Parts: sequence; C-alpha cells; structure tokens
Amino acid sequence: VAAPEFLPQTLWRHTVMKAYGVYSNPAHHEPCLLVTSMNLGYLPMYLRWSRRLKALGLKHLLVVQAPNESHVSKIDQELQITFPMNVSAKAGNFHSAIFNSVSKNKFLVVHKLMASEHRLKRIWFCDSDIIFFQDPYRPMKVHLTGADAVFMKEFGGTWTGARTPMDFGKHDNRQVNTGFYVVRNIPATRAVWRDWMSADLEHMDDQTVFWMYLMDVQPNISLALFPPARFSPGRNITAALIRSNSSCSQLVVYHLNFAFSLSQKFDKMAHVTAEYRKLCGSLPQGLAWPLNV
Repeated sequence: VAAPEFLPQTLWRHTVMKAYGVYSNPAHHEPCLLVTSMNLGYLPMYLRWSRRLKALGLKHLLVVQAPNESHVSKIDQELQITFPMNVSAKAGNFHSAIFNSVSKNKFLVVHKLMASEHRLKRIWFCDSDIIFFQDPYRPMKVHLTGADAVFMKEFGGTWTGARTPMDFGKHDNRQVNTGFYVVRNIPATRAVWRDWMSADLEHMDDQTVFWMYLMDVQPNISLALFPPARFSPGRNITAALIRSNSSCSQLVVYHLNFAFSLSQKFDKMAHVTAEYRKLCGSLPQGLAWPLNV
C-alpha cells in the first residue's frame, strides 16, 4: 500500500526529528519517537491525553489524518504534521467503516515514518485513549531489549518474554493490542509493517488483520508483551490494581479499551479515574480536570 507524503512536504522531516527523543528536556533524550495518529473526530480524547503527557515532560508527534492541511488547525504547536487521507472527521464506533479506516492509517503512518526516516531507531505508537498514570517510558525500557516489537497485551494467552510470531497464535490469536507498542526501525520490521497491509481491511480493523498476518505469514521478527499488570489492556480498573498487588505505583498505563464508542470511552475514563482516586487517594497531575466532552 503506497502511503502519501506527509504535509507540510518541505518541513515534515524537521518536525519529526524535533519530536524525536521522548522527553521535552534534551538532557533526557531517548532514541525513540512517541507518535499518535487520529482523525479530527478523536480530538477531544487527544487533548486530554496531550495535557497529561505535558505534565510528565513527554513530547510526541501528532499525525492528523485529514484530506489536506486546510482542514486542520494547529493543535499541538510545532510537533504536528498531516497525513493526507480522505477520511471522515467524525469519530467512528468500533468496527465501523470510519474506525477501520482510521486504524489502518495508523499502521500506514508508522511504516511511512520507518521507511522514510532511518534516523528513527525506535517508534513508540500510542493511541490517545490510553491513560498514563505515570511516565511509561522508564518502566518500558527494560522490556525493549531482545525483541523487535513489544506490544500491550490484548487478552488471552500467557506469553511474557520474546517469542516468534507463531507463538502468539498457538493458543489464542487475540494477543497483541496495536494501540500501544514499540517497534525497532530495521529492515525486517519495515517489511512486516509494509506487507501486512496488503490484506483486505474493508470489513476488519488493523488489529484483527495484524493477528491474522502474524499467524499466516510467520514473519522473521521477535515479539514480546508488556506485562499486563503494569500495562493494563483495559477491562476493570480494580482488577488491574489487584493484579498489581494493589500498589498504585505499579500501574503504569490503562487502556480505555472494550468501549464501543467515543462517548463510552469518556464514561469509562470518568469511572477509571474515580476508582483510581478512591483506591490511591489522588489523581496524578494532568488527570484531575473536567472530563466532559
């Protein structure tokens, strides 16, 4: 699948490299690019996510999916580029045509970044419906060694260390969550992120097709999972904390997953933050603010 050129054409590489490094403080530079991508329908969720990242001292690249730059105002100052795609400006429900299109484009964005800018050693993709209870990168680093790509767990299965793609399909193909992962920028991963997109995505989301690709093709890359006790895939906030031995300091991120619509995600966010405050006493900086859309 041929991806269009990012906009602005003459400046997008400069913007990408300015966002590279994870931390706003250059003294804490890490060889990784944190990136998120969305259409304008998910802007309310993104604004809340971005506010929390700034409180943590994290920087990121925002890639907006829109027909052209004239549809997009500057949302995140200088660390924003446009991925020119003819996508709706509405938020789509799970498995809707809008949802599937936007999710496919996220993989296109990551592959385009990897293929076009080899100075990027790693890319960390994160959806904006993921709550950062603490800085995730430092707990993530210990899991990045020895694997070409490390994913948040979806559900099912028991693997924790680096495995081959076939291992992820032996018992339960619902293993990886494509809303939160770190991938090394090497020829083997660039080939995987390019080739899986040849599958028909019209009636399926990116995650389902990616699972199918891993099992059918068995690409020559190693995969690993972030431990779900710390990187929660998003079923029940209380259960997540119990798995973490009820230690609030152990819960790193929580995915507002298993929600059909954007409004349901906001409802779940209100519940999650209320439960966290009840269990842990207070909310981290940047989370304690109005949640109404």
